Amino acid sequence: MDPIEIKVKNKHNEIFEIYQLSGGALDQLNFAIRLALGEKLLQENPGFFILDDPFIKSDSMRLKNQTALLRTISQLGWQILYFTCKDEIISIFKPDIDNDSLNFLEIKNPNVI
Repeated sequence: MDPIEIKVKNKHNEIFEIYQLSGGALDQLNFAIRLALGEKLLQENPGFFILDDPFIKSDSMRLKNQTALLRTISQLGWQILYFTCKDEIISIFKPDIDNDSLNFLEIKNPNVI
């Protein structure tokens, strides 16, 4: 069996090897693969994701696009548990927290298990 080789094409039709991608682009690729696998395995029925800072290396613009995609997935019935240490993520989701469309739980002392 031949190894699977993943390449990425940008909007200018330029093709890149994975090692050529930035950290943020890798975050985006990893999430896209997870989403595609989830949809395929569940035959397009809603499921759930547990995400631990999946966009930690993403810049602000990419982060806003990725969180918009999470909102869309959630509206399709997917359940998402999102763990983060980035205040920027909390700021992006603040309107959703304020209007109770997102349940937010803050762990006050992360050293306690």
